[in-house]
Amino acid sequence: MGSLDKTVSMYRNEEKDFRYQHSKSLIGHTANVLNVSFYDQGNVGISSGEDGNILLWNLEPIEAASQEIEEFYGGSPIRIKYNSTDKKLYAGISFKEKIGDSSLTADYMLRFKQPYDYRSKEFVKTYVDTKSRDNSLNSFDFRNGTDMIVGDVKGRSLVIASEDTSKIEVYAKVPWGEIVDIKARDQRLVVALENRLLYFSDINDPASMKPSMDFRLSRFTSIDIHPEKDLVMAGGRDGNLYFWDVTRDTVLPPRAEHKDRVLDVSFSNEGKFIVSCSADDTVVILQQPTEGDTYQWLTTITEHTSDVNDVEISDSGLVASAGMGADRRVLLHQITVNELGNGVVTPLTSLIRHDWGIRGVAINDDDDLIYTVDGQGILKVWKYKEFESIIEDRTAHLKLNTDANN
Repeated sequence: MGSLDKTVSMYRNEEKDFRYQHSKSLIGHTANVLNVSFYDQGNVGISSGEDGNILLWNLEPIEAASQEIEEFYGGSPIRIKYNSTDKKLYAGISFKEKIGDSSLTADYMLRFKQPYDYRSKEFVKTYVDTKSRDNSLNSFDFRNGTDMIVGDVKGRSLVIASEDTSKIEVYAKVPWGEIVDIKARDQRLVVALENRLLYFSDINDPASMKPSMDFRLSRFTSIDIHPEKDLVMAGGRDGNLYFWDVTRDTVLPPRAEHKDRVLDVSFSNEGKFIVSCSADDTVVILQQPTEGDTYQWLTTITEHTSDVNDVEISDSGLVASAGMGADRRVLLHQITVNELGNGVVTPLTSLIRHDWGIRGVAINDDDDLIYTVDGQGILKVWKYKEFESIIEDRTAHLKLNTDANN
């Protein structure tokens, strides 16, 4: 479909519900797009516009852009994270394992030494008592760069697994409710329970824990901590963003940014931007003005067509958001700061090779590799920085001769 916004939009038919879902926008024209067509059994697209150009688009999947590493052998993927310290990708997963006469859910971590070699994976068992039925890994992060700290939901405890997994220990028992999410930053650790937040000023000292007040009317889903301040942010099932100033032990007014439950929240590297995603199919970006501490709305990304389950923002401002359900896409946007100090959000591209809703997304330090995992347990790696050259090689530009004398 050609558009007056200079783009060509592609839609795919979902056989299950007979709806067409937006799958990709083709950017290359410099004026209104007037005509579009297909040939070669739909593998090539043709578009013409008021800029006098005819563009030929090779629409076959870009195999070089993604690589399937491995299915998780029937395990259910929970979350993936890239560890900046050891440069490895980690994936949380639950397996059904035969223990005695019972089939119990055993929680593991998958650690990939080399992202393009599935044989480099290591299985890391992270539960303490193999005879317990209460183990349920929900979230994880890293302590001192290498040790894994894992939230055991039903066991109501934080578990530490050393780098070589030779030592597994209970770090702290949680006194109120089940663990929803955890986040480590520098030497600090924050934990979200259903309606209470925990703050550890020293991640190596469980006794440094400080609890928040009881948010009786709220139910949390995700959490993050400001990189430079003792400010904790949590997403709620009611669509609100909640903030706890730990230093002053003050709860700031919540922000009603979403119309459905918040599924993930994150601060940018310097804390200037906040990204949140929701079951209302949107991603909201807030920015902190040059003067003042109050975050202000910057933009809302509305291109997803199903729940947005995970959102990541890299040190350079690359935002990746993962769509569940029939969406099955990761949308990429870039945040830059203009000369006035205000954020500018630019759409980049979408990753569309998954056949199932995407559960998680992660970005490496250099922004050149993006990792995605779907509900079927398929993990893919995308060579993001090669996209531009690949697309340029696959697009033919034909300049029309508009001179009436020739």
